[in-house]
Amino acid sequence: MEFWYYPNNPVVQIYRQECNIQKNGSYFKVGSKLQQTASHQLWLKEGGNVKYYTTDGKLVLQLETVKGLRKLSAVCNEKT
Repeated sequence: MEFWYYPNNPVVQIYRQECNIQKNGSYFKVGSKLQQTASHQLWLKEGGNVKYYTTDGKLVLQLETVKGLRKLSAVCNEKT
């Protein structure tokens, strides 16, 4: 997981035996008015929760962004 925001580049990468899953920053729909550091924008909430769990037999990543909770189903062959 990348702490710096990149709308058109992967910010989350999940490596599974069957495939690699990559999601660009724009996938998480956090908007464009993010906290700016000297050189980057921050999209994850400081001290926010990041966890994995399973539902219906599927692995899910839940993370807390500056715009609220986001979930990513870690399923192979899903479009970015």
